[in-house]
Amino acid sequence: PFTTLFTTGMSDEPMGYSIEEEVFKYAELLLKLPGDWPVEQEVMDNPAHFWPIEWLRMVAHIPHLYDGGLDDGVILPNGEPPQPFAPNTKLSCIMSCRPYESELDSIPTNRGDVNIFTLLPIYEEERVLALEKGHEYLLKRMREHGISDVLDIHRKNVGL
Repeated sequence: PFTTLFTTGMSDEPMGYSIEEEVFKYAELLLKLPGDWPVEQEVMDNPAHFWPIEWLRMVAHIPHLYDGGLDDGVILPNGEPPQPFAPNTKLSCIMSCRPYESELDSIPTNRGDVNIFTLLPIYEEERVLALEKGHEYLLKRMREHGISDVLDIHRKNVGL
C-alpha cells in the first residue's frame, strides 16, 4: 500500500528541445509515499513530512525555470555536500528514473508522448556509486536488495 503523488502541468512546457531530433520532450513526475505517510494540510509545517512534496514541486519547476530538463538518471543533491532532507532520515539526493512499472513509462497525447519519471530519494553514497558506475547499476543494486520505489526513510544504503 502506498500513495502516489503525480504532477500535472510540468508537461505544459517542453524540456530540452532538440533540432536534431525535431521533437519536444514533455514529462511529468511521480513519487510514491508509504500508505501511512501523513499528507494532511495540518502536518505540512513539519519538515519530516513535507520534504518529499516540496522536492516534487521543486523538480517539476525545472523545465519552467531553466533551459534544460530532466532525464533518466539525473541526480539532484540537497546542497553540496548533500544534507539530509529532514532530521528523521539520512536520504539527501533525488534521482529521476523510469517507473518500475513499464506501463507508466509514457502517456500518449496529441502533442506527443509525455514521459513519466519517478523521483527516488537516495543517499550520498548511492549518488557517488551512480556517478561512478551509472544510475542503472545503482537501480540494479537496489532491486537486488529488495528496495522498491516507495519512499522508505530508513531503508538500507546500498552505496556502503
